[in-house]
Amino acid sequence: MVLWRSAEEFRIPAEAIAGIRAEARVVEIELLGGAEPVVYRVEGVSEAGAAAFGQAVGRLLPAPDADAEPVDGLSLVDVRPLPGSNRGWFSGRRPVAAVGALFHAGLAAAVGVAGGGEQVAALLGGSVALYAGCFMVYAGVRANLGDW
Repeated sequence: MVLWRSAEEFRIPAEAIAGIRAEARVVEIELLGGAEPVVYRVEGVSEAGAAAFGQAVGRLLPAPDADAEPVDGLSLVDVRPLPGSNRGWFSGRRPVAAVGALFHAGLAAAVGVAGGGEQVAALLGGSVALYAGCFMVYAGVRANLGDW
């Protein structure tokens, strides 16, 4: 079974699962072993989907064997970061950002020499608003990319 969160992928083999509960719009997957039970909870699914998923996974679970060695289910779970989710805000884009900043500084200096302080203020004020808007769009897309 594979579960995805915003930045990680969890691969849970059937041998690691102690039980599964599907109630209303919530599915809980409890792992074997450990001092405290580890439960992965998936919320916001349809009731029919939760019930079907619970039945399907329940059929895959091996029958409990009293003679078998205890298994630590958490040690069997494979956690992987999703591609592209562990990068910083500007990793790989630093040279482009540096060139853009230098170009903007040169443009502001040229406008200041040619036109005066009012034009520089207008250029910087408009640029701040433009860059803030671009950053908000970028941050919103970046934060919700996994959900889309």
